[in-house]
Amino acid sequence: MTCFIDPACPGSTTRASFFYYPLRPLNALKGLGGWEGLVIVLSYLKSQLVPYRREDTFEEWVTNRFEKRLFQTFFKTYTEKVWGIPCSELKAEWAAQRIKDLSLRTALLNMLLKSRGTIRTLIEEFDYPRYGPGMMWNAVKSEIERRAGTVRLEAEVVRINRTGCHIDSITVLHHGREETIKGTNFISSMPVTEFVRRLEPAAVAVLDAAARLRYRDFLTVICIVGKPELYPDNWIYVHDPEVQVGRIQNFKNWSPDMVPDSAKTSLGLEYFCTEGDPVWMMPDEGLIQLTARELERIGLCRAADVEDGCVVRVPRAYAVYGSDYCDALAVVREFIDSLENFRTIGRNGLHRYNNQDHAMMTGILAVRSMVLGELHGLWNVNTDHEYHEEIQVAARRPRGEVEAVVQEELTRVFLRIDRVALGLATGVLSGVGLFVATLALTLTEGPVIGPTLELLGQYFPGYSVTALGSVVGLFYASIGGFVAGWLFATLRNAIMFISLVAIYRSMQLRRILDYWEMRSGSMAHLNNGDADIVLTRLARFNATVQGLVSGILLGGVIFLATNWLVLKGGEAVGPHLALLDQFFVGYQVTFVGSMIGFGYGLAAGFIAGYLVATLYNWFGVRRDSNRAKVRSPRA
Repeated sequence: MTCFIDPACPGSTTRASFFYYPLRPLNALKGLGGWEGLVIVLSYLKSQLVPYRREDTFEEWVTNRFEKRLFQTFFKTYTEKVWGIPCSELKAEWAAQRIKDLSLRTALLNMLLKSRGTIRTLIEEFDYPRYGPGMMWNAVKSEIERRAGTVRLEAEVVRINRTGCHIDSITVLHHGREETIKGTNFISSMPVTEFVRRLEPAAVAVLDAAARLRYRDFLTVICIVGKPELYPDNWIYVHDPEVQVGRIQNFKNWSPDMVPDSAKTSLGLEYFCTEGDPVWMMPDEGLIQLTARELERIGLCRAADVEDGCVVRVPRAYAVYGSDYCDALAVVREFIDSLENFRTIGRNGLHRYNNQDHAMMTGILAVRSMVLGELHGLWNVNTDHEYHEEIQVAARRPRGEVEAVVQEELTRVFLRIDRVALGLATGVLSGVGLFVATLALTLTEGPVIGPTLELLGQYFPGYSVTALGSVVGLFYASIGGFVAGWLFATLRNAIMFISLVAIYRSMQLRRILDYWEMRSGSMAHLNNGDADIVLTRLARFNATVQGLVSGILLGGVIFLATNWLVLKGGEAVGPHLALLDQFFVGYQVTFVGSMIGFGYGLAAGFIAGYLVATLYNWFGVRRDSNRAKVRSPRA
C-alpha cells in the first residue's frame, strides 16, 4: 500500500512523494527530508505538552496522537476527500473506531519492530479471493440454495408492513410485479434511513431523525491500461488536492486472474462524492477521460495508455459521522430496538463505518439472537478494544493470541513514562525540598550556611536564605523540578524505545511469555481489559527499584564530588560542599567523608526516589482515568 503526497500539502517535500504504508524507515526519511523530520519531532513534542483537552472532532483526535504537521500531511486532505466535510466537523468517533490504537509511536514501533500485534490499520498481508470478493457471496448463495433456501435478486423492498412493534411482512417489486412475503423474523442490511421511510404505517416519531442521518456516495472508474505492469502496490491513497481521485486499486496485483489479458492492467480509480453532485452526474465517458488525465498527473501512466473503461456507482457507501449524527442515531436506534422480531445489521443497517468482517459478524450474531435466544449488542460490534470483533469463550487462548496481547501491551505501556506526571512529582518534591532546606538554614546560624545555599541566587533571581526566600525557592524549584522530570522522562522514553527493539530482537519477550504461561496460564485467561490492567500495573514505577537507583546515583555523585574536591584542594573549595555537614552528621570533605557521604546519599536518594515513584503512580493513575473519560467514544 502506498500514499501519494503532493507538494501542495503542508509538510511534504518540494516534489510529489510516494510513501509506503505501513511506514518503512528509509522511504519515510527520504520522502519527508531530514529538516522536515526534525520539525515534525518538535511539533510532536508540542502536541504532547499542550494537547487538545477535548477530542470531539477527527482533527483533535489525530493531532493529539500524531501532531499538527503529520495530520495536515497524511490525514487532512484524504479524509476531507472521503467525507466531503472539514476534519474539524467530522466526529472523533470515526477515528476511534477505524484507526484505534494507532499513533505516531505505534506507527514507528511497527516500522522498526514489524510487530505481530493486533493493530489492524498496520497489517501488510491478508488473503484475497482469486476472482475478487464476489466469489465469497456467490458461494454463500450456492450454499443457501443447496439447503433449499431462496435468494431473490433484483427484488426491491418497497414496503415494510408492521403492526405496532411487530413486523408482519415485506412487499418487494420484482420485474414490475409486487409481491408480499410474510415471515416470523426479519433481518435487514438496507440503509437504516430507507428502512424507516418504507415502514407502513409510517414511524412519524423517527422520520425527522432518520432524515438527519447522511451518507457519502462513491463511484469507481475501471480503466483498461495497455501496459502489462505499472507499479507493485495494491492500493494507492492519493492526498494530492489537485486531483479528485481518492484511491487507486490495481486489480492485477490483487490477483492476476482478475485481468484476463496479461498484456494489460486494470485500475480502479475511486471517487468519493454525493449523489447529484458534478462528479456523480458526470457521464461515463467524461469520467474515463478524467481518470486518464489524473493518472498522467500522478505519474502512473500516460493518458494515451488508457484504452477503455467503465463506471460503477455505489450510493450510500459510507455513513457520515457528522456533528449531529449521534443524537439522530440515538432516536432511530431506540425505535428499532423496540421492534420485537427485527434486527438491523451491516454497515448501512447500523449506520457505522464497519469493515466486511464486522458486517458479517453482526449478521451471525443477529441469527444467533433470534434462533438461539442469545443476547448480543449488535450496535456495539467494533466498539471494543480489538479491531476485529471476537466472541469471548472460557477456553484457554492459543499461545499466538497471548503473544499478540502481551506484545501490544508491553509496547504500549512499558515504552512510555507519563512525562507530565513525572514532572509534577519531581517538581513537588524539589520545591518542598528547597523550601524546607532554606527554612532549616534560616534557623541554623553559621558562617558557611547562608553564603553556600545563596549560590542558587545566581540562577533563581530574588532567592535568598530567608523566610521569604524559601517561598521564592519553592516556586523556582517546583518549576525547575517539573522541567527536569519532564526531560528525564523524555530521555528515558527514547532509551526505552531502543531497549524495546533490543529486547524484541533478542527474544527476551518470548522468555516473558514462557514465564507467564508457567504461572498457571493466567495471562491466557485474561480478556484484553484485564490484561491491560495487569500490564499497566507492572509498568508503573516500582518504588523500591526507583529508590535504589536514585540512592546509588546520589551516593555516587557525592562520593565522586567529594574526592574531586579533596584532590583539587583550595581554600574556597571545601566549604561549599561542606554545607552537607548541616544535614549529614559526620560528613566532611575528606576521603573518609566521601564514604560517609555515599552512605547518606544512598539513604537520601532512596527516600527521594521512593517518594517520586509513589507520587508518579498517584498522578499517573488519575491522568489515565481522566484521559479515558475524554477519549472514550460517545455512543
